[in-house]
Amino acid sequence: MKKISLIISLIGLFSLLVISLSTPPVKINSKDQISEFPPNQQFVVEGRVIKETQTKYNKILQLNNNFQLSCPLDCPPLLNKNISAIAESEFYNDKYSLKILKLSYKK
Repeated sequence: MKKISLIISLIGLFSLLVISLSTPPVKINSKDQISEFPPNQQFVVEGRVIKETQTKYNKILQLNNNFQLSCPLDCPPLLNKNISAIAESEFYNDKYSLKILKLSYKK
């Protein structure tokens, strides 16, 4: 009986993992749309980088459509470049932020 319940719970966890990984990112055009989705939702964000700010742990990219994206310090200089990013929303201190998971741009 214990083996059957263990197998059923493992199958359930595996199916939840497959479902969560197979959902495509949502394309958004406005910062207001972020609050309509739960935290940790993945989004596609596009725009031109108009400002780069470096903090202690990451870079903050300000886009021309008022999005702010954070990326690791080792991401390349992107000022005045059009980018497309898959980003994950994070909710902290009553604010939403977008953390870049995958970044593409033309060199």
